[in-house]
Order: sequence, then structure tokens, then C-alpha cells
Amino acid sequence: MHLTTTSLFRLHIALFFFEIMSTTTTTTTISSTPSDDAGDDSKSETKKPAATPILTAEDLEVDSNQTTTTTTTTTTTTTSIILDPKLDTITSFKHMPGGLGSTGAYLITTESGKLVVKPGSKSIIEREALANFLALRFMTQIKCYWKIPEVRILIRGSDISKTVIRKLSTLSKDQPDIKEVGHLLAKNEFMLLMEFVTGHQLGNESLSLTEGNLLALGSALIFDLLINNVDRFGFGSIWSKGNVANIIFTVNPNTTVLIDQAVLPILHEGNRNTYLDKVKQLCSEARIWSSSSSSSSDCSFFISSIKCVRDWIFKTGGVEVGDDGELSIRKGFCSTLDALSTFSYTSAELPVSSWNSFVTDVTQDTIQALYPKKEEAKENNDSPFWCAVCEKSFKSQKRLDKHLAKPNGFHKFRATELEAVEAEVRYPEMESACKFLQDSFLAMTADFK
Repeated sequence: MHLTTTSLFRLHIALFFFEIMSTTTTTTTISSTPSDDAGDDSKSETKKPAATPILTAEDLEVDSNQTTTTTTTTTTTTTSIILDPKLDTITSFKHMPGGLGSTGAYLITTESGKLVVKPGSKSIIEREALANFLALRFMTQIKCYWKIPEVRILIRGSDISKTVIRKLSTLSKDQPDIKEVGHLLAKNEFMLLMEFVTGHQLGNESLSLTEGNLLALGSALIFDLLINNVDRFGFGSIWSKGNVANIIFTVNPNTTVLIDQAVLPILHEGNRNTYLDKVKQLCSEARIWSSSSSSSSDCSFFISSIKCVRDWIFKTGGVEVGDDGELSIRKGFCSTLDALSTFSYTSAELPVSSWNSFVTDVTQDTIQALYPKKEEAKENNDSPFWCAVCEKSFKSQKRLDKHLAKPNGFHKFRATELEAVEAEVRYPEMESACKFLQDSFLAMTADFK
């Protein structure tokens, strides 16, 4: 599949992630490499990094009944801390160790407030950025009951990235028990700069789930099925474990926030087909349950799977949602599934308006945000006879014309070489993720009429 150039939506969306732009977006943490299992994280040949560490009440000097994470959901009329983080005013930081496969994150304090810096490899950030680009656009196209946190991608070599490394490197010298931070951060192609907000997680004694929270959980299941996000819910035979740390329930306003999502394409054909078959059956039965008042309809797989989510909430979080709560989760699932099934999108550049073109555009948005193209070589101000392809100046127009006209000259060779590089598929992991998103959507909507 060859990805197209920018769409009309691209400028708006790219502003959210590209660090030198002037707006913000929302996102989370990811996994490293494609999973070869059929959605069962216990059998995956590649492990997803642990979730972003949870900050303690001591870290934030807040009430001990609250659990705080590196995430945010609030939107205000004031300038976002992500847009104006004042990173040159970092006064302190604290390393928060991560789990297996994660280098952890750094809680930093600036004049603007507290933020989190999390380093990440190329493969990790690619899948996280794609998931969050998708979630951002998903929420504008389809009614959801959840949000994702704000984040900013810092690209290695950029001014803001250098500022973070320089400041933390200087501060680490005063903390002999911490390894030289600047050197560790400089190894990573990307870093995430994240806001955080206080909130509750499953397992917190102060947590009380509202109907809105339960609808959001059902709705979030649809999004996670699309991307095969194994590290959030325990979902019967689809995902066995889950991770309660990746769902945050904020207070005032009461909001359900999803963090650490990533697109995890299943590369093994047999496992991928097994996963997609389960997704297809689940969604097919969900439609039957939603539209039928007859108890004789066979919706056993759907009902038992949602029951597994209810049991998982109780087992991991100590919250019994009851029959009414389980019903709300089903309703949230079916509501978002119905909205997804009637999804409509018009691409600015692809001839067919469809989910496939939507995902293609989002994938290209992500690539352009992570790997912005270098500016075209500018003409040499000292010479009007400049070849931008060869980046060479000539003494006269005649010599420039002769250079351009040579059939086997360096200019022709260089131009052909640049065209080949431009046409080459340079992001195979992003391509496979894009194709997986298209396949999972087809499985979820196959029997929609």
C-alpha cells in the first residue's frame, strides 16, 4: 500500500503532535513491536512496555486518597502547559522506574507546573503516536464517552529536546544516586512531554463508578478492539490480563481517561485470523443483542465477554458494578459500535471515501509528525544560477542549462535517485499497522446492514 500525501485535515491534526506547531493534542504510551498472538497478551512474542508509572500523592503533595498519573483531560481557555512548558526553568526532577521493557519516566517541575518526560524508541513512539492520532480523529467522527490525555512529541535534535536534556543533565549532577540523565535521554530518537492530572484508578477505595464511566468502558472496548490494545482490559478469550493503570477516572469533571494505548498489529496470519474471527463474532452478536428484545437470540459470546469485563473490574479493582453496571457497559459498547458501522469520511486526496482512506490519512499524518520532511534546499542568495537538486551553484545560466540538459549527467542521476528514495516504502511497521486497522474495521462491520 502506498500512502498518499497530506489531506485537508492534515494541517489541523499535525498541529497537535508536531512540536514546533502551535496547538496541542492528546495521547498516551505504547508498545514496541507487532504482536504475533491472537490478542492474548500472555502468548505474545513481543512484549509491550509497562505503563507510564503512576505518581504518588507524596510526589504531588495532594490528598493521599487520590492516585495521580502522567495524564490529563482538562481543557481551559488559558495557555496549555504543553504549549508553554517553560522547560528552561526546570527546577527539579524525579525518576519513576518503569516495568519490564520500560526505562520509566521523569517527573519534572517548571515555572508552568509539573510535567512528565518519557523517553521512547522509534518503534514504541510510532505505535503510540498512531494510536493517539487515530483516537483524536476517532473522537471527532464518532461519539465516545472517553478522552485521551495531552502529550507532545519531542524529536531528538530539536531545540526543546536539547533544553530538556541539558537541564536534566545539569540537575542530575546533584543527585549522585541517579545515572547521568542527559546521556540516557540523548540515546532516544523521541521523548514524550506529558501533562498529568489527579484521578482515581480501579483499586482505589475512593473510586465510585458512575453510569457515564461504565458507558465509557464499553465504548473504549470498541477502540481497543480496533487497535488490538492488549494492555488495558481483561476481556475473556480476547485479552486475558489487562492493566488497570491505563484507565483513569478524573473528578470535577467526572471523566474517563484512556492512557498508554498502542496499535499492535498481529503479523502471524493464523493468529491474526483467529483474532479477527473473534472480533467479528463479538460485534455481530452485539448487534443482535442491541436490536432484539428476544431472549432466545444467541448472543452468548458477547454477553459472556462483557461479563468477563465485569469480573475483571471486580477482581482487579474491587468494584462490583452489578447487573445494571454490566448493562451500561454493553450499551456503551453497542452505541459506539453502531456509530462506527455508519462511519463516513471524505478523503481530500483518495477517490473513495471510506474507513480505509481515513486510516491511510491518519497513518500519513503520524508519519509526517514524527518524521517531518526537511525543507527544500533554498536557492543560493549569492548566485541566481542554482540547482536545488544537486545543491550546486553555476556561474551563468548557460552553464546551468547545460548541467540540466545532460542526459547522463550527475543532475539526472541525482534526480532519479531522489525520486527512488521518495517512492521507497520507508515505514514498514506503520504500513502493517495501517493494514491491520483496516482489517479489524472490516471484521467489526462485516455484517452491518
